[in-house]
Parts: sequence; C-alpha cells; structure tokens
Amino acid sequence: MRNLILLLVVFGLANAAFLKPDEAFKASAYMKKSCTVSASIDLGEDIYLYKSKLNVKLLNEQDVVIDHINLPQGVNHNGETIFEKSPEFEIVLKKNKDIQGIIPVTVQLSYQGCSMRGVCYEPMQKEFTFNINTSKLSLKSTPLVVVSQTDKITQTFIEGNVGLILLTFFGFGLLLSLTPCIFPMIPILSSIIVSQSKEMNAKKGFILSLVYVLSMSAAYTLAGVLAGLFGSNIQVTMQNPWVI
Repeated sequence: MRNLILLLVVFGLANAAFLKPDEAFKASAYMKKSCTVSASIDLGEDIYLYKSKLNVKLLNEQDVVIDHINLPQGVNHNGETIFEKSPEFEIVLKKNKDIQGIIPVTVQLSYQGCSMRGVCYEPMQKEFTFNINTSKLSLKSTPLVVVSQTDKITQTFIEGNVGLILLTFFGFGLLLSLTPCIFPMIPILSSIIVSQSKEMNAKKGFILSLVYVLSMSAAYTLAGVLAGLFGSNIQVTMQNPWVI
C-alpha cells in the first residue's frame, strides 16, 4: 500500500511538471482585409512544434481553396524541422470559380509538438470560421492539393507492394537487432546457448542465435507495419502510465 501511494505521488509530480495541451499550444487566427488568414500558434515554455505536423485545410467548402501558405523557417532537431519559437504564418485563399457574395469558410489547423523535457503531446486540431467576401478573392485555375507526410506514408501502404513493404520492414528489423539497444539481450541469448552445453556445438549455437535474431526481426516488422497502418504516435502511447 505504501509503495502504491509513493508511485501515485511520483506520477502526480511528473504530470505536474508538464504543461497541459491547451497551455503548451495556443492557436489563433483572424481574417485580414485581403481575405488572407493570418494564424499563429503560441508555444509554451520549453515547447517545440514539428513543421511536418503543421497542416492547414478548409472544411465543407469547395469553391474556396488554399492557394499557398507562407510558413517561417524552422530549425533542425534530430533530423526533423521544428519551430522553437511561436510560428506566425499566412494562409492565402483563392476561389475555384467566378462566384460572388459572402460565404462562411472554416479553416482547420492540425499540429503536434513535444516538450524539451521529454514528453510528446497528442495531435491537436483547432477550427476557425470566417465570412469570406468572395468578390475579393482571385480566381484560381488549378486547385492546390496539400498532402501531408503522414498521408503519403499511408498511401504507400495502400498502393504499394505488400511483399516488398514486409521485406523492407524485415530488413529494418534485422538491422535493429545489431544496434546497442539489443546488447542487454546478449547475456540472455548466451545463457540459452550455455544451458544446452551438453549437446551444443557451433552449428546448433548458430541455429539458436539465428532463430533468436530472426524472431526479433519479425517482431519489429509487425510493430513497424502496424504503426504505419494505424498512423498512431507510438512515442505518446508508450508514455502512458498504464502502458509503462
């Protein structure tokens, strides 16, 4: 009982050290006179935002489209481009056909980021609705199709060769079995081989090691394929106290 109380206190202190999602990311947007949406995401202390996870789209409206988005430059962080400072950007709108009048347009912002203290937040969305005077919009001949990085990966799984995808993940799993993260498992494998010492030789030791490595590669293959198909944030899920 005493250990359980101590554990709950530790979890409580850990959660208290991190900002709530609405405190870490405060999205806002307003309509400029030129029918351009000016948006920003105010980041909390020690919070950064992934540039690849920042997406903008219009909901329930086909006559008005996004022409382009003016995003600020980010910085490199472990191979990913991030915003360490609160990003401010403009969403330039155009219309697909020659229409007049005022119509409501809903802009949806999707974004995700992490804390420098080691916790990532779930993907978030915020919607803003504006009354657009379409007479002030320029006519666009070809609508812009914005595809996020996650959508591209998902499309690859849907349209790609299943055998090739599985083989690729299997190869990645085989490479992962050679990384330092696997070194703590070497004594376990060694103990399995030593326990069979009475009938053990080089050939049997190799077969046992091969089965061990291939099994771990298969596990990585399955985990990688499932993560890709479901598009879930594994890092966030694994930080859930119940999973831990």
